[in-house]
Amino acid sequence: MKFIQCYVLVMLALVSLVNGQGPLHWNTQALDTLNLALDRQTLNKNQAKNVVFFLGDGMGVSTVTAARILKGQLDGNTGEEHVLSWENFPMQLCQREKNWSEEPERIKFSNVLEQLASFNLSRARALRARIGN
Repeated sequence: MKFIQCYVLVMLALVSLVNGQGPLHWNTQALDTLNLALDRQTLNKNQAKNVVFFLGDGMGVSTVTAARILKGQLDGNTGEEHVLSWENFPMQLCQREKNWSEEPERIKFSNVLEQLASFNLSRARALRARIGN
């Protein structure tokens, strides 16, 4: 019985030594991130060029959170405070779709590819006309 009491006492002492962050820390961090994003929000009305498009399939909230924690722990931290490199991009879009069949998803993706091909063809024709070939 005495062993269990000593064990519980030691565990309580160790738990009190752990430097955990309270809700105030996380709320402050969230507000700082939000203010940084709002300060950065100068809308560019010019034509887009040099657009980089990343498509991540299977990157739901839980998967990204697990990746963030793992990367942070591999860097020697607790993990929750780590920020993945693409999370600092000035513009991001997270879209989630639930389909009951594969067909609507395939149709949507093929429409995107058709529009992209059409855009590239019209752009190439305009460029050839400008050059004079």
